[in-house]
Amino acid sequence: MASFVRQYVISINYYDGGVDQSKLSSREQHYALKQMPTLSEYVCYNFFYGSILVGPFLEFRTFDDWVNLRGQFKDMPAFGQLPAFAKRFTVTVITIVTAAVLGSYFSFDYALTPVFARQGFFYKAGYVVVLIQLFWETYFSGFCCMDCVIIASGICYQPKTEKSPETYFAIKNIDIIGCDTAINIPTLMSSWNIQIHNWIKYYIMLRWIDKSKPRHVM
Repeated sequence: MASFVRQYVISINYYDGGVDQSKLSSREQHYALKQMPTLSEYVCYNFFYGSILVGPFLEFRTFDDWVNLRGQFKDMPAFGQLPAFAKRFTVTVITIVTAAVLGSYFSFDYALTPVFARQGFFYKAGYVVVLIQLFWETYFSGFCCMDCVIIASGICYQPKTEKSPETYFAIKNIDIIGCDTAINIPTLMSSWNIQIHNWIKYYIMLRWIDKSKPRHVM
């Protein structure tokens, strides 16, 4: 899946590089490729240690600029990503410990037993809420581990602009607070597996929209 996403991105970006640029969005123009990557560039991108197994999805342009210290990475402070890495690593440890503690006291198997079924409504409701949080924490820890890798590499760096401050979290998999406090599906989806949702948005959904039609009939 992760390899397919990267190959799909390169093919679409290369296609964008050969069409009328006025028909592309500013984002599509930014990531468009005028020529195909070399074999070594493709192999490095496809097997980048930060996303080789399950992600996150990275734009080839971002990866190429990072490798060659161009664009937004040109003036990236040396080792400036370490505080951000330490912060994400701390969150990772907290999620792992939380999952371990909850898992030692609460069991999914118990929730399927007749004994649990005979318990009162509020007991069962509270127990299920804790099980849901245990489920969340298990995935949070995995996503945060992946975030630690790419943050430590520095590829998540975004310099200060007029509209946004400097950050080392420009690319991330999960927004834990956003997931835990989401009150609707759009908010939850924008906080969970963020980079894959961005890929679906920019490389699938928006590509199928007829932009000549009014927005409300798209």
